[in-house]
Amino acid sequence: MRLKVILITPFLALMAGAESFAQCSMCRAVTNSNMQNDDFVGTGLNPAIIYLMILPYVLLSVIAFVFFRKQIMQRLRSFFG
Repeated sequence: MRLKVILITPFLALMAGAESFAQCSMCRAVTNSNMQNDDFVGTGLNPAIIYLMILPYVLLSVIAFVFFRKQIMQRLRSFFG
C-alpha cells in the first residue's frame, strides 16, 4: 500500500503542475491583450493573485503556531507538574 502511494504521489503532483502552468499563461495572455486595448480590467489582477496566494499560508501558519504552542505547554506542564 505504501509503495503505491509513494509511486502515485509524484505523478499526481506533476499532472497538477502542468495544468497550473497552462492556466497562468492563459491569464497572462488575456490580461496583456486587455491592457493593450486601453481596457484596464487586468490592473487589479496581480494584487488579487498575491492576496489569494498568501491567505492559505497565513492561515496554515496560525493553525501550526496554535497547535505547537499547545503541545509545548502540555509538555512543560507534565515536566514541571
